[in-house]
Amino acid sequence: MIPPSVITSHLFVKSVEIKSNYLADFFGNPRFIKAAILLPSGYFDHPGENFPICYRSPGLNGRAIALNGMMKKKEFIDWWFSKDAPQVIYVFLDSQGTYDDTYQVDSENNVPVAKR
Repeated sequence: MIPPSVITSHLFVKSVEIKSNYLADFFGNPRFIKAAILLPSGYFDHPGENFPICYRSPGLNGRAIALNGMMKKKEFIDWWFSKDAPQVIYVFLDSQGTYDDTYQVDSENNVPVAKR
């Protein structure tokens, strides 16, 4: 048995599972997209500010848990929380699907993402 993926617990890391109303309406049952989010170092210092967003849309075997590896690297953490790092929200999309990777889409060939 493969345990479920868990995103690193950190004040600047969020894990989301978003229901896609468009896909749910089309398929007649709920559909969800998962992602991990890394917030910029100035996020909590500037409430209400709009930050640019960078989406990481992975290819083969790309998972939102890729963020976990980055958060374990001291060099990355030191840089991300320095004044040199961009003030951008970084979203790690999860491409896990029924038959391996979905590339963030549903199709007749890949079976809907949320159906397990």
